Amino acid sequence: MKKNLAKKVTLSILAGAVLMSSSVVWAANIIDVAPNTAVEWVDVGSGTYAPKDENSTGPSASNNKVVFTDTFIGPVDKSFAGGYSSGSGAVEKNTVTISGGKFIASYQQIYGGYSYSGAVGGDTAVKGNKVTISGGKFEETIVYGGRSTTGAAEHNEVVISGVDNGSTFSDVYGGYSDGNGAVEKNTVTISDGTFKSFVSGGRSYGGSATGNTVNISGGTFTYEVSGGYSFVRDATGNTVNISGEADLENAHLYGGCGFDVNHNFVAKYGGTGAPNTLNIGTNSTMYKGKVGGIAGFDVINFESIDWEKDDGNGDGVIKVNELELNDT
Repeated sequence: MKKNLAKKVTLSILAGAVLMSSSVVWAANIIDVAPNTAVEWVDVGSGTYAPKDENSTGPSASNNKVVFTDTFIGPVDKSFAGGYSSGSGAVEKNTVTISGGKFIASYQQIYGGYSYSGAVGGDTAVKGNKVTISGGKFEETIVYGGRSTTGAAEHNEVVISGVDNGSTFSDVYGGYSDGNGAVEKNTVTISDGTFKSFVSGGRSYGGSATGNTVNISGGTFTYEVSGGYSFVRDATGNTVNISGEADLENAHLYGGCGFDVNHNFVAKYGGTGAPNTLNIGTNSTMYKGKVGGIAGFDVINFESIDWEKDDGNGDGVIKVNELELNDT
């Protein structure tokens, strides 16, 4: 199978990419970036690269699969996407899977799916873009399940586990919109690594953030974790789950957050209709530790807790340095 995939990559290099009159898209490609396999990458704009392939013929950037298994010759110092469209076409069901290799260019960006003009998500645009990382070395890497410059980002996912010691990430987003698009039902799941900046299920500048989820069971977090983040709209119905041995002592957890009309950063609540929820201890996996701050949650559930356990320092089950509640 690998031999066929390697052949496909070689053929794609020879044939070149198809540049459509109004957009650049990748559709139904499988690119296996195997050890020492030379893959040619095409600059698709905004400093982002995608694999060069002869099958770029559809109206959508859909069903692309890019797999990194070990050392490789590729965009080690470039940002790259599993599926990309520079027009208004759908960006759907693209995946990037990484189980090895070195991604050590600071602030390198990895996208499951990226739309420069259209929506990433929704019934008519995209569903199921995903980045799965289960190994490799990373340095200040930024990861997006799905990103849209102008539209919505929905049902996208990032999963990070088993990375090499010393691996660090900057921002991680399940779904992200630079414009007025809503970010809905995106997910981030993390069990390993160090995260130095924003981790959010979904983040939008001008749209709402609804129904997004962050699952944390390990790793070190030193800044901010949010279920949903909207700069100017509502952030409701989002969920954060913490369990295991995650280090959250220097992190602030928000169910929802963003800015108010006076441009002040605030926690955002969903109320009884669409509450933001924090679950402490999930799937029968207990959590007992310290958290830098908790805010923006309408509901806090202690689902799997050893109430008898105490470390002798009077910290109890969980210690929170800053706590903001609103009828929680």
